[in-house]
Amino acid sequence: MSIRNKALDLLARREHSRAELRNKLLHGFRNEEQSIDSILDKLENENLLSDQRFTEMYIRGRVAKSIGPIRIISELRQKGVDASLAELVLADLGMEWCAALKALSLQKYGETAAQDDKERAKRIRFFQYKGYPPELIREVVTW
Repeated sequence: MSIRNKALDLLARREHSRAELRNKLLHGFRNEEQSIDSILDKLENENLLSDQRFTEMYIRGRVAKSIGPIRIISELRQKGVDASLAELVLADLGMEWCAALKALSLQKYGETAAQDDKERAKRIRFFQYKGYPPELIREVVTW
């Protein structure tokens, strides 16, 4: 299978960032970095590969799983997406993060307030793990 066909096969399954696709192709086609880069350039010019489109789809999927903005940006950076692009797409999404965090809290803990400091700390750690900013967590976790 040629490099281009392998790239198209991977893109047909789901969107990939350029860096992610490059790493997968390098794994299968060692010592062909220049060819891979050239093919990726062509795929971008043909609009078959787009970091913008990948970022939009990735963010929608993570938001559906109640993941917060800090974690989303971190995950996208690990996938080779520029942090400024991730932040721009997040801003364009117009997500109401406080409402999302409140919905997550309601889903996870119901309407009951934390009974003690230990329970509050547990909830705070959970929301931090999910990727929400401290100022929003403070609003949601009642003292």
